[in-house]
Amino acid sequence: ELGLPDLPIHVDEYGFTDTTGVWTDSLKNAAGVLVAMIQSGDLPDLFIHPWCTYHNPKLQMSFTQYITLEDGAIVPTPNGHAMRALALQKQSRLAVAGKIPYNTAVLATGDNSGVAILATNASGHPLPVEIAVGSLPAGDKVVTQYLVDRVHNNLLTGPQTRSLLITERKPLAPDRVQLSAVLDDYAFALWLIEPA
Repeated sequence: ELGLPDLPIHVDEYGFTDTTGVWTDSLKNAAGVLVAMIQSGDLPDLFIHPWCTYHNPKLQMSFTQYITLEDGAIVPTPNGHAMRALALQKQSRLAVAGKIPYNTAVLATGDNSGVAILATNASGHPLPVEIAVGSLPAGDKVVTQYLVDRVHNNLLTGPQTRSLLITERKPLAPDRVQLSAVLDDYAFALWLIEPA
């Protein structure tokens, strides 16, 4: 209609928040960037590139994925954990069905090594999450949860952590798994379901 060429679209320097030095904005941005990246996965030839990997936190704490601690260690912010959660996805995208409110998203992926489910909430309100995963292969499984919110895996507002830490791990046997959590107004959780 507009005579534009049929080419991929790359959205560069994407962010969900304003550019701020406010530490709590890192989690808000991370949850929102995940929503956009998951939703854009349904659109062929649209690629979102979040801003930024490493930047002066006094200027852009809302966006930076890593900061340097006083001892020289470079550690992830919630934005860095969001990118790690995407990196832990499996090979193939799986279908997701259900009620998914505005500014929230769920990504499910799977391969021979298991299933990964990532739920993110950027709605500004706490969100109860109930996820049923069916048609899993028989055999014992382990479900590992990584929660990122104000308290967990957030060195900016919670206990200092240097990597994405497990918040819960439990064995399961059935071929259908029920996952649940309450995600804070800006939070996300990754579950990995893998053979025991």
